[in-house]
Amino acid sequence: MSTSTTGGGTWTNWSGLATAHPTQVLSPASAREVSEAVVAARVNHLPVRMVGAGHSFTGVALTEGLMLRPDRMVGLLHVDRDAMTVT
Repeated sequence: MSTSTTGGGTWTNWSGLATAHPTQVLSPASAREVSEAVVAARVNHLPVRMVGAGHSFTGVALTEGLMLRPDRMVGLLHVDRDAMTVT
C-alpha cells in the first residue's frame, strides 16, 4: 500500500472548537487503499473517521483511532452526463 502515513498528533477543526488525538493518520490515494485501511483498523479494534477540511462545527471527525484524510484522492474517474453525476 502506498498510503501516506503520519503518526497521531493533534487534529483541530478550523474554528479550534473541536480537537482530536488520533492514534494514526492515513492519506489513502485510492478506494482500494481506503478499504485496506478500514480492514486493518477493524483488525486492530480502532474506530475510523474520514475528515475533510475541518469545517464542521460538530464532532463528526473526532477520533482517537484511525483518521483518514482524502488529500491524495484526486481526479475524475467517470462523468455521467445523463445522470448528471461525477465520480
